[in-house]
Amino acid sequence: MDCDVLVIGAGPGGCAAAYHLRRAGWRVLLAERRRYPADKLCGEFLSAEGVGSLDRMGVALTGFPRIGEVRVSSPSGSIWQASLPAAGLGISRRRLDLLLVERCAAIGVEVAQGARISRVEGELGEGLRAEGRGIQVQARLVVGAWGKQHEPRGKPSGWMALKAHAQGQQQGIELHAFPGGYAGLCQVEGGLVNLCLLTRVNAFCRAGRDCRRFSDEILCANPLLASRLSKVNIDWDQALTAANLHFGPSSCQRHGVLLAGDAAGSIAPLCGDGMAMALAAGELLAPLADRFLREAIPARVLEAEYARGWQKEFRLRLRLGNLLQQVLLHPNWARAAVTLLRSFPRLGRGVVRWTRGI
Repeated sequence: MDCDVLVIGAGPGGCAAAYHLRRAGWRVLLAERRRYPADKLCGEFLSAEGVGSLDRMGVALTGFPRIGEVRVSSPSGSIWQASLPAAGLGISRRRLDLLLVERCAAIGVEVAQGARISRVEGELGEGLRAEGRGIQVQARLVVGAWGKQHEPRGKPSGWMALKAHAQGQQQGIELHAFPGGYAGLCQVEGGLVNLCLLTRVNAFCRAGRDCRRFSDEILCANPLLASRLSKVNIDWDQALTAANLHFGPSSCQRHGVLLAGDAAGSIAPLCGDGMAMALAAGELLAPLADRFLREAIPARVLEAEYARGWQKEFRLRLRLGNLLQQVLLHPNWARAAVTLLRSFPRLGRGVVRWTRGI
């Protein structure tokens, strides 16, 4: 199979790149190892910036909860809350990814679901060859949008994430710190609340690697979180987990493949900006890739300009996100930070804006 562009991974970043490159007139193949619809581990909050990206792609977003408030609690239960600069949406990845793939297919992107790419060979500018289970592709350009779990870096990070849906109602988006981590609660479509948390692996092990016990013994140490969880019915049997998580920048290219979304760098989950960043990265890459494919710029200029643009757009919010995560994970710092934000509302509004690059 031949194409101009192969995009590996049909999440927000991959679909945004595929969509905009197809609109530029190129033959695009979008390869996804899963078959949609499928659940993914995600906080499932789409910020206003992400909503704007989907509007530009012509993705219809109706029937999803509008989210305009954020609340944060320390392990002791002290609370800070504020309005978001602009309202976002609660939307499950099961629904969002399907909408994105359907939109890409509608404008002529070739979609290959259940296609697991295992190897890419060649040089950018000289032709690339990708192959995997049941698929072989020749492409001029390959975009990797396979997420943060595709290629773990270095020694184990000690972090893991867990996601589960619950029947219930939730106002706004909430972040609750607990010993060894923090949890987010977000209303999504269908009367479901998404619980997504980041925790130290050893904290989960202390609970015998049992989700229900972990909830009772660790999560409920935060009294406000305990109150929230008592009002929803969590489907622990369908919980998703992922380990060895790293946050911050990675690289914008690897072995001739240009990276987008979490593959290039992932923000701390507490910022609620991961999906919007992935969509923005796809939009950022597409016009540069278009110039390369038209032979207006060579491969080295494409790589350099994309890396420069990516750093300018995302570096500050990644650093700030990691700093805020460190604060939230330290009980005394978290309590002091909540008190500070309550005392200086403008600072809180600034933090929300800075983690979104606005």
